[in-house]
Amino acid sequence: MKNLRLKYIRSKMGFTQKELANYLQEAKHLKISRGTIAKYESGVNFPSKRTLKALSKALEVSEDFLAGNGLQTEDIEDTLLNLLQKNFFISYSYSNSNNSTHNAIHHYLEYLEKENEPYNFYKDSNGDLNTVLVNTKFPRYKEIDNFWKNNFKFLFEDRKFETVK
Repeated sequence: MKNLRLKYIRSKMGFTQKELANYLQEAKHLKISRGTIAKYESGVNFPSKRTLKALSKALEVSEDFLAGNGLQTEDIEDTLLNLLQKNFFISYSYSNSNNSTHNAIHHYLEYLEKENEPYNFYKDSNGDLNTVLVNTKFPRYKEIDNFWKNNFKFLFEDRKFETVK
């Protein structure tokens, strides 16, 4: 059985277990206690189909997502970061122009006036592209992940939780 994503959703909403229970009871007229939420989150209990449906409706998420099916946001972010990283740098050794995804990313960065900035993370102290890093296919690390997240925010926005509070 999959783990219910209730704790993940609750933390995105900024609620404690008690606050979530109060919110569900007062705003959504769904009688689920703090203790029940704790049991769901720890995996001790799993809601019935009826409760799962009501809870997903109250939290404005799909039943599948709440039930733990599919990818988590972190998995999706990691996939996007890998895709951006790979598609921008993979064609570097092939003349920088034969990959349409690379070109699209490059043109978007030009539009943002950050034409070569991704390469700056891989330059040596002389300002030249570090050939060791080029040969290791531009490794990912926190700063380069943040570069992609900051410049391509629209890919990482979690609109589902913007209005829920």
